[in-house]
Amino acid sequence: MFYFNTIIKPSRIHGLGLFTEEDISKGKKVYRINEDLDLTLSDNHFLKLDDNEKKIIKHYGYFDKKEKDGIFLLMTQDLSIILKREI
Repeated sequence: MFYFNTIIKPSRIHGLGLFTEEDISKGKKVYRINEDLDLTLSDNHFLKLDDNEKKIIKHYGYFDKKEKDGIFLLMTQDLSIILKREI
């Protein structure tokens, strides 16, 4: 879940973007994984998916290398469209 309010609006970079009206300082946490809403897959589980499922996870999720064996994360709130607020 995001730690701040967001709004979806047109983006000159990619059609629609996710923006915030708040300034986000470097190092500030922006998202926390909610195990009830967000999907986490081990690397081994990910490898068992069919090619289309892998494509969707790679597009809408990301691979977290910080985890011991690595996990793929698919969030309910799409982090792939976060854009810096225009000032």
